[in-house]
Amino acid sequence: MQFHQFMSAARGLRSPGQFRTISSEQSTTHRRPPPRELLQRQALRDVKVAKPNSSQHIIASLKDIGSLFNPSASNSDDEEIELAEKRESIQRRIDSGELEQLLRTKLGMNKIDRATLDMQVVEIPTKSITKAFPALTAKDRELLDTSLSLIPAKKSWKDIPFFQKQLLFYVGYGSYGARHGLTFIGAQPEDFLWTKRSKSLKHGDVVRRLSNDEKRNLRTCSSARNEQYQKAIRTLDPVSRAVVWLGLIASFSALICDFKRDDDEDATITAARFC
Repeated sequence: MQFHQFMSAARGLRSPGQFRTISSEQSTTHRRPPPRELLQRQALRDVKVAKPNSSQHIIASLKDIGSLFNPSASNSDDEEIELAEKRESIQRRIDSGELEQLLRTKLGMNKIDRATLDMQVVEIPTKSITKAFPALTAKDRELLDTSLSLIPAKKSWKDIPFFQKQLLFYVGYGSYGARHGLTFIGAQPEDFLWTKRSKSLKHGDVVRRLSNDEKRNLRTCSSARNEQYQKAIRTLDPVSRAVVWLGLIASFSALICDFKRDDDEDATITAARFC
């Protein structure tokens, strides 16, 4: 009965949390202090765990000191972060419509039909590309190059918008096209078969497909290449011919020496012996 009265009085004076803290403080006063060896081992473990962090701080501080003596050197991580931030800023410029404005105002691209959104009919006049492209600023070129690099590599050429095909072709080959207008020092290479500019197709035209005979008989594309191929099959070059003749002479001389040694009864053979 007295115990229940004491507990009820304790509940009225203090909360359960306060009662637990008092009882825990009273119990800790009677505990024994931990041994000195246990404290030393704990301190050693803490030092071992903290060693990698301290070494990383030392390496970082040494890099900072080295950057003071070599200002031009930059960390690769910083460069990657800068490139990522730069790419994100260019992406924001593209999303804001700056690329479309550049293509329309400086390169003369026709307007996009918002009703159909058919990107295959959107094109840039060829003359405006050849005239305006060299006059673009570095900022404009950066915007164009980044937009072209965002095209997925696995995307089919048919699905790429026509104006992007024009820009990709111009950036890759320039204003002269893939083969047209190139000059060579000396004779023209024999492998450079087609020098005329390819025919530009209109919208809806189909590219002529090669027949099976044209795919198999590849030597018909160039008479000079056919003659060179026939010479390579029938004859050997001087170096290969000399190597073959030297091999034949060495083989025949070895055979003659063997036959003479077999026919000579007085011939002696010196056997190799080990000491």
